[in-house]
Amino acid sequence: MRRLLTAAALLIAALFAPPAFAQTDEAGGAGGVELLRAFLENTPSAQITLSREALDSDGKKISEGAAKLMLLRPDKFRLEHDGPEELLIVSDGKTVWTYEPDLRQAIRRPYASARQMGALAMLAGDSPEAHFQLSAAPLADANGIRWVSATPRADLEEGDSAALTVRAGFSATGELTEMQLRDGFGGVVRLIVDGMTRAAPEDSVFIFHPPEGIDIVSDDG
Repeated sequence: MRRLLTAAALLIAALFAPPAFAQTDEAGGAGGVELLRAFLENTPSAQITLSREALDSDGKKISEGAAKLMLLRPDKFRLEHDGPEELLIVSDGKTVWTYEPDLRQAIRRPYASARQMGALAMLAGDSPEAHFQLSAAPLADANGIRWVSATPRADLEEGDSAALTVRAGFSATGELTEMQLRDGFGGVVRLIVDGMTRAAPEDSVFIFHPPEGIDIVSDDG
């Protein structure tokens, strides 16, 4: 369970074939990849409130809660998960910290390696196609949502059978509505956008100060 939730947050971290850059659907609307590019161009910063639910490989809900995501592009982000499995992930653009209070442990990674891990890097970075292979469904779904999928290029190059895939859904007007994170074992985390503002967060929220007495693990990627 903790593996699935942590992977979802590192999404901010993200299986599909070579990219199919569908620019429009049959109704003439913008395709998912085009909407992703436009969203990033129009969103230098953001504060997003999210509903979170985790599903097992059978589609059964095994956890739910709330989350908050703050972005300051390029490369700065902060994701807070509440609930019994509290989680904090913070990037100042150079270092990414993953802190799990109940384990009293923080993992420190260089951003250069952490950026390949998922949706956080995709939304906070300045060039998603540099690190992710993107593909988009040719049509909007029944709710009018256009979906784009992203798989880290590093996983593809290494042949990782458990690669993490991110799907980002956009409305016809280009607003982010939901992210879905599916691992190679069938688990899914849904992050549903409840509210969003493009107001820039204070720069201090992207600085992590490890609490006293916790274990600090360095992962050089």
